[in-house]
Amino acid sequence: MIQLAVQLARLGFLSPALLWSLYRAKKKHGENIAWLPELAARLYPDKTALTDGQITYTFSELRSVTTALAGYLQNSFPVAEGNVAILACNNSSRHISWLYAFQAAGIPLLLIHPKTTTADIQHIRNSYPEAGLFSDEDSHLHVANSFCLEQMFSHAMEKKSGGFISAPAAALIFPSSGSTGRPKMIPKKPGAFYWLNAFADLVQYTGIHRGNAVFISTPVTHGFGYTSLLFSLVLGKKAVVSSEKDGNKLASLLCREKTDLLTGVPSSLYQLSLALSGKSHPVKLIISGGAPLNEQILSVLSTTLSKNLFSFYGSTEASTSFIASYTDLSVHIHAIGRPLRGIRFRLASTAGGADELWINSPMANLSPGVWYGTGDLVEKTDSGLIIWRGRKDNMIIKNGLNIFPVEIENAIIQLPGIRDVLVTSEKDTITGEKPVAWILLQPGFTFDEERIRSALRQRLAHIKIPDKIIPVTGFTETPTGKKTGVTTFPCS
Repeated sequence: MIQLAVQLARLGFLSPALLWSLYRAKKKHGENIAWLPELAARLYPDKTALTDGQITYTFSELRSVTTALAGYLQNSFPVAEGNVAILACNNSSRHISWLYAFQAAGIPLLLIHPKTTTADIQHIRNSYPEAGLFSDEDSHLHVANSFCLEQMFSHAMEKKSGGFISAPAAALIFPSSGSTGRPKMIPKKPGAFYWLNAFADLVQYTGIHRGNAVFISTPVTHGFGYTSLLFSLVLGKKAVVSSEKDGNKLASLLCREKTDLLTGVPSSLYQLSLALSGKSHPVKLIISGGAPLNEQILSVLSTTLSKNLFSFYGSTEASTSFIASYTDLSVHIHAIGRPLRGIRFRLASTAGGADELWINSPMANLSPGVWYGTGDLVEKTDSGLIIWRGRKDNMIIKNGLNIFPVEIENAIIQLPGIRDVLVTSEKDTITGEKPVAWILLQPGFTFDEERIRSALRQRLAHIKIPDKIIPVTGFTETPTGKKTGVTTFPCS
């Protein structure tokens, strides 16, 4: 605790004003997340808290809107015990105010991406049959027991009853299925301060507290995006959000809002770097998470935007656990770096002979003291650097040799004309399994399998060269950019 206090003092987080504001916010709201908007509004009342380019809130305005919406929810939408509200939340100022309001109202909340299919919603309702669905998506509003957020917002602002009563903290649930399969429900760990030690370590290591504004490109329905939101509240930074997909419009928004910190998954950061290329941009710090980087994306980010770049490693279950610097990533693109303060890890051998990473973390959304098997295979180098090798369930065993798809993907993505790649496995009666590479070409390039194979012979052992190389027109992806398959039949 003394070490934590020293860290916070060095960061300027132990001022009398902060401690007094913290005391008042905690006394009023207890463990409810409402204490964070309350604290931020006391410390930074007139600073911009949140903007999507159309709707902008100061910290005081964000608290006021959240309070009005929370009071409306408590009066109009009581939730039966054991049930939840399902919120289809996009990255807009209005939807984020709803996110805080549901939590402030003490309503158990399950977050879903706006593009979640009605089939997946029905699967969720197998666990919560009476759950109300709150959304602005037309397809969702045809589902039973659904409510339109836009209409509710108008009603809430008209009434402004002021009847919000701080409620006990309620569960916040993230559906998570990795890259495939039906969603499983992961409740976020309750509590207000268990994350402070790791947070102080992270802030000091990355310097995120020195920034002006952060762009959160990851969906806030994902643990990484949600955590980025909370960090912006704690640090009193402007959170820039958007559901916009047009790169040029996003670049204009970031420059206009003087956004010097970008957070997101590698694919979205890559698109942002292309949009900002050649422009006079304010970006000074980049934090990537949610998926591994590759050589191509790291090169573009570091040359176009900034070498002040970090990669976070974690999961919905274990939360953020490791952080890798640009130096670490330059040594090996799949370095996961060092553990945050208070996090323990160990390597456990699997049936295939590779080592799986296990984590024991005070921030994990699990029972206290539980060791969590991440399903990620890693290797520890002689220098002590931990290298991510791939997923346990994706490892290919060919002729008894462990082959990691990410190693093949990283070799292919560096070849001229390759826009993206996905490596999967296929059963084989002779070798057991064999790797298959699905290739998405850059516009203007013609598929030449022998050229690709010839180049890979210079980069990979013979047994790791894919048995099949197939051109495709696109990939299916999760909301955070993890590829799950091809979108079309292979093109000729």
